[in-house]
Amino acid sequence: MKRLRKLLALCPAERRLAAAAWCELHRVRRAIARRPLPEVAEMCRVRGERRRREALPPERVVALIAAAAHAHRGRCHCLEQSLAGHVLLTSMGSEHELRIGVDRREGEFRAHAWIEAEGIAPDAASSSMTTIWSATPDCGAGRPMNRAAATP
Repeated sequence: MKRLRKLLALCPAERRLAAAAWCELHRVRRAIARRPLPEVAEMCRVRGERRRREALPPERVVALIAAAAHAHRGRCHCLEQSLAGHVLLTSMGSEHELRIGVDRREGEFRAHAWIEAEGIAPDAASSSMTTIWSATPDCGAGRPMNRAAATP
């Protein structure tokens, strides 16, 4: 009941976006299991371009995706959430960049995916990552980063 009350408290545009975020998380999860990442990223970009949505601030979009991920069956990882954000932000015409990075410290290997856009505060996990792949709404399937040009 608490989740339903929170959903009903949202404005209609945010309610529609929360529902779309939940659906995108489901689609992305299925696509990741069946296709390579560049193909999934291109599919997300095309799907975002096909449908235009009412623009909301990028930080609000990310918050609604995180809430939808929390309500989703099973755990939604950062890659699924970032790809869903890529679809929704592309559909709003928002300038953003989907990034995937790695970090190797103390013999541990970690990977993380995140969205960079104006108004979205970088999360703690992305600050120590070296970007190895990125995609923007206008670059197609994304591009691997040159090791020399990779951002720490």
